[in-house]
Amino acid sequence: MNILVYIPFLSQQNGGTRQYSVGLLKLVAKDTINKYFIYHNNNDDEVLEIIKLHPHLQVIRDTDVNYKPENYFSKKIRQFQDKLATKLRL
Repeated sequence: MNILVYIPFLSQQNGGTRQYSVGLLKLVAKDTINKYFIYHNNNDDEVLEIIKLHPHLQVIRDTDVNYKPENYFSKKIRQFQDKLATKLRL
């Protein structure tokens, strides 16, 4: 199974959030049955080291995602138009 885990901006100022995120990542690193995609845009050395040591963990950054909001909304509008046209033909 593919699982996405979001790790927000981390710093020592975040206190427990950082420790919790690193602890959770260490826990999922032991699960070799699933593949984990870690959505993390920062260069936290500890997080990146854990990901590097485990091949079933893969880091995803904003630059890796080809997502343009205008494409999303254009697609949704086209889908609505198609549904409406289909209902009007009935």
